[in-house]
Amino acid sequence: MKKSIIALAVAGAMTAPIVAQADATIYGRVHERVVFQEDQDMNVQNAEARFGVKGSSELDSGLTAFYQIEMALRGDSSDDRQSNSSRQSGTDVVQMRQLNAGVKGDFGTAIIGRFTNPYVDTYTGDIFEGESGVYQLAPFRVGNSVGYTTPDFNGMSASVSIIGEGEGVDTTYEDVDGYVVKAKGAFGPVSVALAYMDTEYTNVAATADEAELSSIGVAYNANGLYVG
Repeated sequence: MKKSIIALAVAGAMTAPIVAQADATIYGRVHERVVFQEDQDMNVQNAEARFGVKGSSELDSGLTAFYQIEMALRGDSSDDRQSNSSRQSGTDVVQMRQLNAGVKGDFGTAIIGRFTNPYVDTYTGDIFEGESGVYQLAPFRVGNSVGYTTPDFNGMSASVSIIGEGEGVDTTYEDVDGYVVKAKGAFGPVSVALAYMDTEYTNVAATADEAELSSIGVAYNANGLYVG
């Protein structure tokens, strides 16, 4: 027991300087809205409250290492909104949104873990926290994934992400369960993004075992006017 405590103390002492050198940012938000619906009680709804920490550190090689951990704070079921208890009692109150690490440099950016799906860059018309995006079939984030994004070339870039196990069952398919490719560019006030996603696991918004999704997003943003 004493040896374990000593080993833990040594490990903590070695970790502390590394953490101190990292540029870490704690962030979060609480977004609540009041909803009035005909023939129903008024409801105060949680619109994607979240809490996270992210940071980066310069490496001796000239690259920059980074990481991100972000959790969604749900607490918005009927049990969570009730007033007859002093405690929040709903299930799945805390869910993982982002959990990733990577490096970036002149070569571009490489990332592994759970991160934002590059496909969502085409969702230029979704400006109301997902409420206007009911047409969306691709998930906002992908897990168990590896991604690469090219450097910016005069406002244009491309990326490819490979999804390993897509639904938690390693024996369902072999090797990889899906991939996402994306290209985007900015031309003055106009931005364009194109994406393609191919998956061989049950889609988030449908029951199909396979999905091929294509999307294009175009946006104009200038002088206070946004059209997507």
